[in-house]
Amino acid sequence: MMIRSIRVLAVGITLLFASTATADVVAYWNFNTFDADNDSTIAADQGSGTISLSSFAGGVKDFFGSTTNALNGDPRGTSLSLQGGTETGGDTYAGNGTFIELSFSMAGMQDLGVSYWTRRTGTGFNANQWSYSADGTNFTDFGPVIDPNATSSGDLSPPLSLSTLDNIDTAFLRYTVSGATSISGNNRIDNLVLTATAIPEPSSLAVLGLAGVGVVALRRRRGSATSAE
Repeated sequence: MMIRSIRVLAVGITLLFASTATADVVAYWNFNTFDADNDSTIAADQGSGTISLSSFAGGVKDFFGSTTNALNGDPRGTSLSLQGGTETGGDTYAGNGTFIELSFSMAGMQDLGVSYWTRRTGTGFNANQWSYSADGTNFTDFGPVIDPNATSSGDLSPPLSLSTLDNIDTAFLRYTVSGATSISGNNRIDNLVLTATAIPEPSSLAVLGLAGVGVVALRRRRGSATSAE
């Protein structure tokens, strides 16, 4: 009876942790109410977070986006559309080398994930890079250099994942864009989703440890019984 109880306990706890390890939405932007003429910051539509446009030197528009990666059945609306901006000399445009910045909390959370829909025009930004920071000053690149497909259908950026920001009170991400070759060349970003999983409480970890001890004891008892036969 004891062996069966230990087995049931271990299986039950394993299922419990499996069910609670699903990702939660930290922040989500659908940009459907974004006003390019007036908004220099964009609050998350779900969860909590802010996008700052103050360091992006190109033009900003609110062209149509996509339903790809949208949550809650949100309709296709506007997108955050980053343009090359004014020509600063030769083939150099103001937006190249500048960035948008996200700030949000990872307190009590781990394993940040980033996904979004994006596309660009033929002269839009074709060499873009994500970076992260725990202090808002020192940033480190992560993930590949991104060249969104230059097609009218757009594409979904490969999901990016990051564990360095686990349990940080205020975390930061930057998306730095480069490679635009015209004033109106643009990248559209839509349905930007940050996800993470809750860090288990110490008490929960202790219970899981006890279950592990029970499983080890069960195996030893089985081994002893086999040896005695």
